[in-house]
Amino acid sequence: FSATVKCEANLSRVARIPTNPSTKPRRFTFSLATANDKIEQSAKAVVVQQGKSVPTTVLTDPPIRQDAFGLYAGPGNVAGVNEVAAMLGHDPAYVSDFITSWSWATISSDDSDWIPGVGDPPLTSLWSPSNPYTMVWSLPMLPNPASGGGPYTLAAGAAGTYNAYFTTLASNLSAAGWNSKNSMIRLGSEFNGNWEYWWAPAGQEANFVTYWRNIVTAMRAVIPNLKFIWSPCIGNNWGSSALENYYPGSAYVNYVGLDVYDTSSGGNSATWNSYLTMSYGLNWLARFSVTTGRPSCIPEVGL
Repeated sequence: FSATVKCEANLSRVARIPTNPSTKPRRFTFSLATANDKIEQSAKAVVVQQGKSVPTTVLTDPPIRQDAFGLYAGPGNVAGVNEVAAMLGHDPAYVSDFITSWSWATISSDDSDWIPGVGDPPLTSLWSPSNPYTMVWSLPMLPNPASGGGPYTLAAGAAGTYNAYFTTLASNLSAAGWNSKNSMIRLGSEFNGNWEYWWAPAGQEANFVTYWRNIVTAMRAVIPNLKFIWSPCIGNNWGSSALENYYPGSAYVNYVGLDVYDTSSGGNSATWNSYLTMSYGLNWLARFSVTTGRPSCIPEVGL
């Protein structure tokens, strides 16, 4: 199989022709052109086989799945989300924002991670439940020790010490119109990273699991069927044990994910392959999704 491609415009995607090794080699000549819309790119292909021209066919990339696309545009940045939606030609299915971990007061009142400290506006005053996308709230499991009153520990969370804060948070969200259909919780994201206040190193597996279940139970008592995302960092290189040890069970999790940032790419396929095949990489996520029966997701990704 060989192909000659004549580019007539800058393309964001390339049409692909499947090959069948059981047939004779064929020569394909493509003439590519961009479509007017922002979602699809079209390509016209003229196939030449055994000296005979085959009628022109049109190959069209499928549109980006709207139900699979999410966006973080910055704290409370509704205008930014609208700008990206206009560029895409459709709204994202999901928009994420972060509840600040400054203190228990800011966590339970769903204050935005607008700037570090106290007094940020609550997320419920920045986002509307009538927006045409599902909000994904990233929720800390423990606050900043600098806020005073600590130490705060996963063990205390497992003992039920902090349950009331999450009951209050769920009540505040519910009162503002948020429910299981227009929002979900990404709880304790990157828990295997030693930069988080709720880092769960080896030896904290049981405390993490019990605490997670306590939070889910407390919040679902106020917002029935509220969905939760379980999302460590890809690679698991910061002192946690096997990630499977931290899984709270599928009764307490709706999506399993990994945060993936391209921080070391050499711009080649070997680097991409490492993200697939590394210990606790993307291939592991695909298998774990099957094992748990929960859909996989990439809550944070970037270059």
